[in-house]
Amino acid sequence: LALLVCILIFFFLKWQKNFNQKTSFMLFLLLILIESDKALANILLTLMRNSIIETHTFLVSFVGKSNYFGVFGIYVYLIFITFLAFLSLKIRKKNISKKQILDI
Repeated sequence: LALLVCILIFFFLKWQKNFNQKTSFMLFLLLILIESDKALANILLTLMRNSIIETHTFLVSFVGKSNYFGVFGIYVYLIFITFLAFLSLKIRKKNISKKQILDI
C-alpha cells in the first residue's frame, strides 16, 4: 500500500505541471477514496466480529461488497500504473544531447 501511494504521489506531482491541476487532483482524490473504502470496510468487519457494533444488513452488505471488489483492485491499480508509466514516457523530453560517453 505504501509503495502504491508513493507511486501515485509521484505521478500526481508530475502531472501537476503538464495537465489540468483540477483533473489530476480529482483523480488522486478518487484513488484515495477507494483506498479509504477498503480501510473502512476492514475496520467495520473487525468491530462487528468483536461485537462492538451491531450487525445491520447494510453494514454487512457494504463490508462484503468492499472486500469482494477489493480483491480485483490490485489489477485495476496495475493497469492504471502501467498507463501512467507509458504516459510519462510519452511526455518526456526528446533528443537529449549527450556530451560524454556515460551520459544518461
